[in-house]
Amino acid sequence: MNHIEEFYNEIHNKIGQITTLFGFIPLLWGIFLSKYFNKPLKIIYLYLLGLCILNGLMELFIWSATEHYEVFWKKILDYFQISNTNFFNGLFYFFRVLLIGLFFSKVLKIDKNEKIILNITIFLCVFLLINYFFIDGFRNYGLIGGTLTDLFLIILPSVYLFQLSNNPPDISLQKVSYFWISIALFLPHLIQTGITFLATDLYDTDFVLFCKIHIFRNLINIISQLLFVIAFTKAKYLKYL
Repeated sequence: MNHIEEFYNEIHNKIGQITTLFGFIPLLWGIFLSKYFNKPLKIIYLYLLGLCILNGLMELFIWSATEHYEVFWKKILDYFQISNTNFFNGLFYFFRVLLIGLFFSKVLKIDKNEKIILNITIFLCVFLLINYFFIDGFRNYGLIGGTLTDLFLIILPSVYLFQLSNNPPDISLQKVSYFWISIALFLPHLIQTGITFLATDLYDTDFVLFCKIHIFRNLINIISQLLFVIAFTKAKYLKYL
């Protein structure tokens, strides 16, 4: 890694840490509004909490592997042939699909929707686990797993937003928590879809561009966290849906 790559890698890591910190904002805000939370909003809160824990573990690993590489991590990482944090990606994919699938199984108004969406969610989660160990592999970025996860988290919010446009609720859209949550999920994963197709090659061929793209993605994720804050703020209107 040359000096320019080290510079952008450091910025990438710093922005990642800031994004992790922003992830705590909706969690803290949600504590004060939890009395208004119904089951779907509790699932979203658990989703955000789980992402913060996973991001925190990844940042802890980066710090520990940097500070204690020779003493502790070198033998372990060499044994598993791990040279980056890609092995965390599969955990994120699985967790996102599981929780968001549960959320939309409660929210979407489709005949027998809960059973249909739950079955799709369970099938996809099982496939993601198989993919993590035997197809994409835990050492790689995860093209298949990432693509399926992104599509899943684009399609479900899109279906819900389409449903809202055809069957508007009795209250204004800006007061509907699920509306803000759908945008908060749709926006970053739409961008992530393009990143997933480029990431594997870019990491090896143009590491600087790889970092720049991920910095942009993290900035979008920060905006997404603020949208979750708005969603929690509107929780008091859920009783009118």
